[in-house]
Amino acid sequence: TTFEGDLIAGGDFDAALGNPGNRVARWDGAQWTPMSGGFPARCRELDVHQGSLFAGGNFTIFQEDPALRIAQWSGVTWEGLDIGANHTVRAFAELGGDLVAGGSFLQVGGVAASRVARWNGADWQSLGSGVDQELTSLLTVGETLFACGRFLSAGGRPSKRIAMWSDATLRDPAESDTRLVRVVPGATPFAAPNPFIDETTLRFSTAREGAVSLTLFDLTGRRVRDLTQGPLPSGTHTFTWDGRDVLGRRVAPGVYFVRLQSVDEVRTGRLVRVGTR
Repeated sequence: TTFEGDLIAGGDFDAALGNPGNRVARWDGAQWTPMSGGFPARCRELDVHQGSLFAGGNFTIFQEDPALRIAQWSGVTWEGLDIGANHTVRAFAELGGDLVAGGSFLQVGGVAASRVARWNGADWQSLGSGVDQELTSLLTVGETLFACGRFLSAGGRPSKRIAMWSDATLRDPAESDTRLVRVVPGATPFAAPNPFIDETTLRFSTAREGAVSLTLFDLTGRRVRDLTQGPLPSGTHTFTWDGRDVLGRRVAPGVYFVRLQSVDEVRTGRLVRVGTR
């Protein structure tokens, strides 16, 4: 990652081009320099969050402020983030102003968290019931956090190695822990034609009446257009997208994502708009 204008590298190394650098070092464009004493074991992930540099990995540092598998750079040395995690931290991402960490841990900051948790600057919180096996990577697209790994269940639902979490998911307040759900690309909503030139029709079914949103995003996570926002009765619904954004402009040919959110489910699909006639 980059931090304060320098390149920061982490890994298994114990030297960086001849200069000391125990598994983490910084490059200022001319030379590598160590960052304090570094880490005694592998640094697996680096991320800059709200102006601060964070590191995750297998390491444990026992100083005045122990750093167990997750640490923050103070400008002089690495410091622990709360009491750290009880197992490996493999991935970072940002969501809603918070830092999200994923890995093999079952506890972080003294809080039970099944392999994924978020740091709000003061406390750790779990993301629902998490995933059932190791989480290896995280990526935020717009308001949605995508997780990949070796897991087969996410949020208590079947989810083979990929899942998503959205803070904006529409849910029945009486339901618990349903925001980390399976992702089945292209399954719902169904779009035809796809790829399309001028327009495509999206069709989906809802099991019961409730709030539903059908939203289009581009590859950067930018919201392109809302096709529907509000209550719908149970049954089958169809909406047509004419390839235009919220301002009525034709979108460029390329790949777009459609996200369907209801009280029962969150699904994503991929749409492809090809060149104009």
